[in-house]
Amino acid sequence: MKKNNYNGIAFSYEKTDLNLLLVKFVGRSFSGSKGNEQGEFIYESLYELFQKLNLNDFKGIIIDFTNLEYTFGNYIFNTITLIHTLNFPKAIAYSDKCLNLIDNRPNLFFNGMKSAVEFLTTKE
Repeated sequence: MKKNNYNGIAFSYEKTDLNLLLVKFVGRSFSGSKGNEQGEFIYESLYELFQKLNLNDFKGIIIDFTNLEYTFGNYIFNTITLIHTLNFPKAIAYSDKCLNLIDNRPNLFFNGMKSAVEFLTTKE
């Protein structure tokens, strides 16, 4: 497992037993423009990871925001757009801690890790 931290946000990633790339963000994001630097950290962490790894080595990718407290801030949507544009099986797991980050993009947001894993492991 690889880890990194910035201003209250922890970032880690690992390969799961199901051959999924699991990327986790944990912590509490600041609200509004106060969270811009944290948002840049999240975006840059993912962007650099996607450049570094060969995603074809994995069956899919899960971005786990279930332990990220997020209330408001536009910065997160740059990250969501980056994830959405991947031409690769992906899922974003969320929880009650971060309901405000989800939008209406189909087959991208899943309430909890279990449903995200099920979505990716049952895809043909």
